[in-house]
Amino acid sequence: MSETNVYDTPDAELAMETVAGNYEGIRRLPYFGYSVGVQVLLYVGLFLVGESGFPLLMAVSVAAGVWLAVMRLKNTGWSGWWVLGMFVPLLNFYVSIRALAFPEGYSDHKTLDTPAKILIGLFVAFFVLVIGAVIIVPVMVAAG
Repeated sequence: MSETNVYDTPDAELAMETVAGNYEGIRRLPYFGYSVGVQVLLYVGLFLVGESGFPLLMAVSVAAGVWLAVMRLKNTGWSGWWVLGMFVPLLNFYVSIRALAFPEGYSDHKTLDTPAKILIGLFVAFFVLVIGAVIIVPVMVAAG
């Protein structure tokens, strides 16, 4: 007879170990910080080098952004290949939201935490404002 009881509750410590810290990649806050840092370095580089270095600086910035997104998507439980979705119109919104807001291991537990809900709300509100501006501004300009 087996010594394991299939009806016994799992060990709480073991459950927490499998939920937190078991995923590759980078977490939400470092992803955001590194992404902002890459953009700041791009603009500082443009200021120091000038327009002649723009193609090289832009290539380095895009490469760093893609690498950060791959690491972040792996952390949410997706394949790093989903980063290609950031170059597809409309799909890029979902992939960006997932990279920016979803918690670690979302593919396994399918639960959004409070920071994720707030970030998604801000992202959607900003998107609605931009769409509204794109629609309203030409109407106001045409009306004179």
